[in-house]
Amino acid sequence: MQQTLKVGDVEVHLEGQGTEIIVMVHGWPDTYRLWDAQVAALGDRFRCARFTLPGFDSRHARRAYSLAEVLAVYRQVIEQVSPGKPLILLVHDWGAVFGYRFFAQAPPTGQPADRRGHRRRRLAPTPEGTGPQGQADDGGVPAVAGPRLGVGSRAG
Repeated sequence: MQQTLKVGDVEVHLEGQGTEIIVMVHGWPDTYRLWDAQVAALGDRFRCARFTLPGFDSRHARRAYSLAEVLAVYRQVIEQVSPGKPLILLVHDWGAVFGYRFFAQAPPTGQPADRRGHRRRRLAPTPEGTGPQGQADDGGVPAVAGPRLGVGSRAG
């Protein structure tokens, strides 16, 4: 299932069959197309939402965007594609810079989870095979998915 939403001047592309949402945010100098292969691989299990960051779309006039403007776009997209529900934020390069800043300003309402849905106690990456305080963790599988965010929701 494919759908395109307009969030302000930003086109948000929704693809996939799953009920769980992954918001995919590219880096510099890319566009939402960076995630084509991931959408193809994950679309049967997840609903993938992706968009081109403001200032990166060659179809629009180029201008500088403030951090506050970019974070507002993050919030608007997330509220539109997953209102009050948890989601996975998948970020790359400058998308990660903005994503981590967004996350710092809008912390999750539940606990973060790794790629298999196991609950984690912190977000910082650890060496493979270790968990908090260096203990063995999930058979050596590091957390690779971003935090699950419950934006606008107190459930969790």
